[in-house]
Amino acid sequence: MAQDGAHGGALQTFAERARGAINVLRGNTPPAYVIAPRERDVEADDRIAQDVLDLIMRMGEVLVSSGSPVAGVTATMLRVAAAYGLTSCQVDITFTSIVVSVIRDDGEPMTAMRIVKVRAADYSRLEDIYRLADHAVRGLPLDTALDRLDEIVHAPHPYRRWLATAALAGMAVGVAGLLGGGWIVALIAAAATAVIDRMFRMLNRRSLPSFFQHVAGAAFVTCVALAVTVVTPYLPVTTSEVRPSLVVGSGIMVLLAGLGLVGAVQDAISGHYLTAAARNFEVLMQTVAIVIGVVLILDVARRIGVDMSVVEQGAQVLPSFALVPLGAVVAGFWAMSSYARWRPSLMAAVAGAVASAVFTAARHADFGPAASSGLATMLVGAIADVSGSRFKVPTLVIATAGVVPLLPGLAIYNAMSVLVGDSVVQGLALLLGAGTTGLALAAGVALGAFVAHPLRRGVDRWDRRVRRWSQGVRD
Repeated sequence: MAQDGAHGGALQTFAERARGAINVLRGNTPPAYVIAPRERDVEADDRIAQDVLDLIMRMGEVLVSSGSPVAGVTATMLRVAAAYGLTSCQVDITFTSIVVSVIRDDGEPMTAMRIVKVRAADYSRLEDIYRLADHAVRGLPLDTALDRLDEIVHAPHPYRRWLATAALAGMAVGVAGLLGGGWIVALIAAAATAVIDRMFRMLNRRSLPSFFQHVAGAAFVTCVALAVTVVTPYLPVTTSEVRPSLVVGSGIMVLLAGLGLVGAVQDAISGHYLTAAARNFEVLMQTVAIVIGVVLILDVARRIGVDMSVVEQGAQVLPSFALVPLGAVVAGFWAMSSYARWRPSLMAAVAGAVASAVFTAARHADFGPAASSGLATMLVGAIADVSGSRFKVPTLVIATAGVVPLLPGLAIYNAMSVLVGDSVVQGLALLLGAGTTGLALAAGVALGAFVAHPLRRGVDRWDRRVRRWSQGVRD
């Protein structure tokens, strides 16, 4: 018996030591990041909560429809909701819908969903929404905020539609200069762009899908280039003065400028993969539509024996320093064509000038097109993130417009020209290079904004929270 007792005591001592060793290894602090905490909002009147949800969801719809990145839209919605007492909102944004849910003190959830019906860049309305959000945080009464939102969504554009068309034509003139075209190419590109804009407006009224609109636009500008190619031998001009490839390249750049590539890549980098996948697929489909429109007419030209390949030019039409103001013209006019007011348009022009200057310098330093584009747009992204917050201008306006002068319009046309000429492998390689340049443009903007974010003025807990969520970290 004594031996059994001694054996039992030894086992007990061993078990105690084992537990002690395990306790040394066992964690004794709560997790750094709680994955699924229980969240309940302060008690709020149902009617007030419904009004707040209606306010933030309609604001979110305007922002999403204008192409704003999901992270910024989410932070804005959470910020405004908290200003009116709803501090535990759950916001879920996809490409076509917005869902917001609030858990109240009684445990009953209040959930609302809103469908994003329109996707069109309207930078004046975008600016007004951000200004409204800023006023809401500063104590604007809820009823007044709802009234102002009604005024914003029903307000007319800051200027007439024909002026937006004229801005697009001015943008085409700048693009033609950037590509190396003379005044004849610039005038033809401006006229073709104005016609395409009016064509899009007419097709929109007939509810033609965007895919077919881009096919029609690309086909039209290529038809213009084909007509120029046919009649040039009968005119008192030389081939070097009228380069049809530059007409098509200018038209392609105008069409590419309307794509939401910057917002799509920013969503992917910030972790909103569902929305990013939808936006990137839309960009892909519209790019394919442009390619189809160009290829159709190039194939017709090949069949009738007209050579529309890219013609190399020995001497540069404009000196390098002239590309900087042309970049400003392109970016500023693009912002105006999307109804940006004078101050955002001016800041967009500065971003375009900076992008053109950095790109030109990088190319002279023997950097490749993709690397030069990425370096240029990194600075554009930093400028957009810092100056946008300081001057109360939507960063999307500056970033998107600043990228436009560097879009690979002529590279895409060159790839299509080679592809139609039965050199499939070389054409696909050129097309891949153009796509790489496009991705470098958008990724550079996102990286520049990330690097400059600590310098941004007005970063609050909602910006930081959404930023941490995008990294897979929960507060």
